[in-house]
Amino acid sequence: MNMFCRRGVVTAVCVMLGACFWRGSERATDALPRAADGQYKRVALAWLSPAAPGDELDSIAGWAAPDATQWVIVSDKRGNRLRVFDGESGAPLRSFGGPGARPGEFSYPNGLAVIDDLLFVVERDNRRVHVLRLPDFLPLAMFGEPDLRSPYGITVRALAAGEY
Repeated sequence: MNMFCRRGVVTAVCVMLGACFWRGSERATDALPRAADGQYKRVALAWLSPAAPGDELDSIAGWAAPDATQWVIVSDKRGNRLRVFDGESGAPLRSFGGPGARPGEFSYPNGLAVIDDLLFVVERDNRRVHVLRLPDFLPLAMFGEPDLRSPYGITVRALAAGEY
């Protein structure tokens, strides 16, 4: 295949991929809620987590518990644990984990993703992804070692029922 033909194929693929995400003249901000006067709505601050000097609270994930309570799960990178807050009031509910490499232990937990009743936790220094079952934080699986080098973030999507 000559250079001009390859460029044409690459250009065509880029155009087709772009078309998958383009929605005419609609911009991403057009989907945001607006007030009757056309201005963007302001969302009031619900709560602030309590100050945690020395902790490095970072990644956040939300989870709706079966009893309809809302959890905000946050990675505490320096504490090598997860912190859980009530999503309505911000009250601290619990912590989970501690330093180490065994199931239920973390080393610099960072990226979080929740899907169904599963919490995926990326650990930078253990170079793995930890899978926990909510609400009890039961360790179900760990993967990524030794392939991951310095993992940080994660996103998870369902492929089929029970497959991610």
